[in-house]
Amino acid sequence: MTLTLQDRLQRDGLTADFLAVDLDESLIEQAKEKTRAMTSTTTVTFQQLDVMDERLTRRTLDAYLDGKRKKRFHLGFCLSVTMWIHLNHGNEGLRRFLRTVSSRVDRLLVEPQPFRCYKSAVRRMKRLKCADFAYDPVTLNVRGNEDVFGLVDAILFEECHMVPLVSFGLTRHWKRPIVLYKRKADSDCNDCVE
Repeated sequence: MTLTLQDRLQRDGLTADFLAVDLDESLIEQAKEKTRAMTSTTTVTFQQLDVMDERLTRRTLDAYLDGKRKKRFHLGFCLSVTMWIHLNHGNEGLRRFLRTVSSRVDRLLVEPQPFRCYKSAVRRMKRLKCADFAYDPVTLNVRGNEDVFGLVDAILFEECHMVPLVSFGLTRHWKRPIVLYKRKADSDCNDCVE
């Protein structure tokens, strides 16, 4: 996704700097390999990062922002990550993640996975005979799409001082909603981070 966006911006004659993070080191290495062959007017920094390690995440994001002489990112992306964080770290983990990320961005593009993805992930882990997630949809009180989307929306609005700006509808293939949130005008959101 980052490389596609980078390519599009370059074709439009725009420049941008990106920090792309992922927990999976092999995905980061694959992305680095792909960018080595590219010439671009944009800069992409790929870094392996466990976003649930709040101190390391703050340090990493702040170091990048300081290097660019910026206070916050103009735009952050949370695409297909909320379910994994939710299943592995529970409601409080999802809250911590969204507070940490939202405190470092002016706008946040979120693609929460629908309820069917939660059920599918649990089934897949059982089929592969992998360890269960730390939490399951029942203990998280997630019983449908409204519960998942409503929780993410409520956390961003009530705890992170962000409001929905644009809903882009559902993605073509996965049928997931994509919503762009923006920081409330009267909040710098520093109180979101503990």
